[in-house]
Amino acid sequence: MRLLAVISICALVVSCTDPVAKNGSDAKDANEPKVTTNSQGEQILKEAIESGEANVESTPTGGLKRYSTIYKDLTGALGMGRGIFGIFGLVDEGEEGSVGALNLSPAPSLPCDFDFSGYVDGADLEIWKTGYGTQSGAGPEDGDCDGNGTVDGRDFLMWQRVFGTSIYDFFITAPANPTLTSTPVIQWTESFGAFGYDLQIATDANCTNFVQNHYGLASLSHQIDPLPNGTYYLCVYADNPAASSALTSGANFVPTFLPAKNNGLPIVIDAPVLYQHKVFITNNTYSISAGAEPNPGASNFGGLSSADLQCTRRANAAGLVPGWNGTDRIYKALISTNTVNARDRVVIQGRVINMGPVGTEVLAENGESFWDGSIDNAVQYNEFGTTLAVNTPFWTGSDFNGYASSQNCQNWSQTISQIGSVGYSSATSLWFNQAQLPCGQARRLICIGPAEVQ
Repeated sequence: MRLLAVISICALVVSCTDPVAKNGSDAKDANEPKVTTNSQGEQILKEAIESGEANVESTPTGGLKRYSTIYKDLTGALGMGRGIFGIFGLVDEGEEGSVGALNLSPAPSLPCDFDFSGYVDGADLEIWKTGYGTQSGAGPEDGDCDGNGTVDGRDFLMWQRVFGTSIYDFFITAPANPTLTSTPVIQWTESFGAFGYDLQIATDANCTNFVQNHYGLASLSHQIDPLPNGTYYLCVYADNPAASSALTSGANFVPTFLPAKNNGLPIVIDAPVLYQHKVFITNNTYSISAGAEPNPGASNFGGLSSADLQCTRRANAAGLVPGWNGTDRIYKALISTNTVNARDRVVIQGRVINMGPVGTEVLAENGESFWDGSIDNAVQYNEFGTTLAVNTPFWTGSDFNGYASSQNCQNWSQTISQIGSVGYSSATSLWFNQAQLPCGQARRLICIGPAEVQ
């Protein structure tokens, strides 16, 4: 075993982890604490490891293990004043190893811990009793808790209020309730001597029915994965064998994974529900026939209802309307008649997206921008997400803002000597009215789906 003796002095109250990467690679940069040496701290950790009293990280990486020991320095031997210190070391279990680190971290201040044990208990009360009545010159080791140099009843009341606390205690601190995001950042205070933390989100205060687990967290905060709106409960556990060793006494067993003092803290997710609509151009073309309304055959349409049915049939073929009954018009055709505007056929409740093959390609963030004459991306896919040929036309019977035009093939009932407005699959500007084409040729429809949760 070789202890890698690079010492850094860590600041009070911050998480004191190795200043090098866990894989042992040298991670020196301008933001790291100044590297110094402390042979006394190194010797203390070596002796603790050899005697079996040192704590070891639960999940070591490779041949490198992180050890720690808690040292009560009442003489100032470490050169950092009197107090309790955590000494953390990266140790190579083999012959050679990459550069590691030994960190020295002062414990958080713990009022009324008169014997510097890291725990406010009955032993501290005995020290107060012995020092009671001292009128001047008293220190913490004499039972003075408020720092005024005397040991009196006020010190006893302060001890009483913090009885049972320890330097290892930590708390979940954020977020506030309710949180308006489905992915809040959970924060907690440091547990002195901890190697890392586990975070659980559950549907019960005991954190037994958990919905998310996040293990081996090195920092004091973590952004969770998206959650549906509702009430959940937070539990954080510190990987802290030092606390287990120090606080376990008789029947009072403290687990290695120390729970936060306020585990089971409720969190209310109340994020706005975001909706979206899918849009595609039909893979099939349809001829216009007045007799096709309202129940068309496989390849024609004759008005709004029959066009909607063709759109829903194509959506069903692509698996977009599971459980469809074969008659309900779930998807709508974006076409106008003399009395109905295409833009009024669906109330757009969120963003509008392409039916593309990969990812989410946004056409517009809302209905207003969808109908303002330009879109962010061209509507260029069919219901299966297949890209259509450049400038593939689709019927609209509308102007570029989705309002009715007079070019609508006589309300989609006539083909002879009639023209209809069309959009093009490759257009993004004035995309909904690119040309007027003869009504006698079969063409595609553009379809939009109902609002669905993003």
